Amino acid sequence: MRTLSAQALREAVSNKAASDSAFSAELRQDSGQTIEKLFGKQPYSVRIVYRQPSDLSLLVPHKTVALEQVINRAIADLGDREPTKGEVNALVVKRAWNDPAFAKQLAEAPEQALNAVLKPYKTSVPAGKQVRAYFEGATECVIVISEAAGHELTDEELEAVAGGESVAIVATTAIVSAVVTETLCS
Repeated sequence: MRTLSAQALREAVSNKAASDSAFSAELRQDSGQTIEKLFGKQPYSVRIVYRQPSDLSLLVPHKTVALEQVINRAIADLGDREPTKGEVNALVVKRAWNDPAFAKQLAEAPEQALNAVLKPYKTSVPAGKQVRAYFEGATECVIVISEAAGHELTDEELEAVAGGESVAIVATTAIVSAVVTETLCS
């Protein structure tokens, strides 16, 4: 089987877990074996994180040239308008890559760090949301899966997806999916 980039593997596993309850259950039992069985041996240490419904998860993936280009394109035309959730995540990722003090704050006080990014847009973390930040190492693939992965979507969840609403981690997956073919062998 083909070696996937961390981004492609993250997207494939997330999508499969969201649509296949049997796969999701197997993933909980033995994530390494389940992923290897379906996607082949990958060169990453895979870490699965289960996101609770009240979580707002931010993933800072390992920086690659291709991913940096994607992030830069995602925020290039932002200007002064309020960013989408995907653009917010891109802003957070770019800042974490380039500002060690911000990365430290994001790791230690993620809600404060995210609010600092949102402040210029006169918005903040929604009440009741627990902000969690995950950092990916060079030989690691962090996959954040909704705690409810593998269940049938409710009408509210379907409307949120149709309306473009999603948590920031899903937005990152959407951003990188546009260039998965560019990064499959990175």
